[in-house]
Amino acid sequence: MSFIDKYLGDEYTKNGYLQIPFLSHVQLDALDTVIAKYYIPETNKGFIISNQTMERELNIKLNNEINKVITESIERYLIDFNIFFSVVASKPNTMESALRLHTDRSIIDEGKNMPVNIWIPLCNVSKENGTLCVFEGSHRFTHSYRGMNTREYYLEGEFYEFIENNCLKALDVKRGEAVFYHAGIIHGSSVNHSSSVRNALIVSMFPKNADVIYGYQRQKCNWFKKVGIYKANIEYWLPNPQTDPKGILPLLYKKRNTKAKIKIEEFKKMITLGK
Repeated sequence: MSFIDKYLGDEYTKNGYLQIPFLSHVQLDALDTVIAKYYIPETNKGFIISNQTMERELNIKLNNEINKVITESIERYLIDFNIFFSVVASKPNTMESALRLHTDRSIIDEGKNMPVNIWIPLCNVSKENGTLCVFEGSHRFTHSYRGMNTREYYLEGEFYEFIENNCLKALDVKRGEAVFYHAGIIHGSSVNHSSSVRNALIVSMFPKNADVIYGYQRQKCNWFKKVGIYKANIEYWLPNPQTDPKGILPLLYKKRNTKAKIKIEEFKKMITLGK
């Protein structure tokens, strides 16, 4: 899986995300119809993802119909890709709607293949309604194997506080645009202060012929311990993936998160110098 346009590919590799034109008015209207057909978010709760709340069969139908609408747009930018799954992410206008800073789980071996996810807001988004916030370039130091119980030191304590206060870029994204982002980039979103529910699609992809994986550590432990890598598929991830792969998926191998751990002093200096 790679970008057709070399310039876009280079920007994505450098920054960990791209904000680009994506859907037509016709496609947007079709998505509104599909979502209204299958999905009604619970507006009294916080951040909600459709595969965590919907029945399995409805979730699969929603996923398939979304993919039919968006595939032609993805083909304008990427080659050799498969859509893994597409879900609706809803942010009601409640104080619980903020999404903590995080990275997405690894679904491929990122040492061998480039991960690409797509965030597609279905309305204009800004700080007012809790837009996507990214830590530009952070995918270059976050762990390559992220899954259940895998500790990420840069999302804890002093690191987290420093990133939250100094490193985030809030993206103003118009309806019809999309953000292609690396699964390892640190991102999150703030509270929706508007009067409406903010819906967006999250699309996860993987390269053709690449193994789909699921990372898991047996217990929360220090960052350098090995991560078990399991073989996964779409049936496992939809609905919401289980928290323990035991007895479900065959173990392939174990890997260490090989990127060097950064000390907080070095990290602050690195950010201050703009590296």
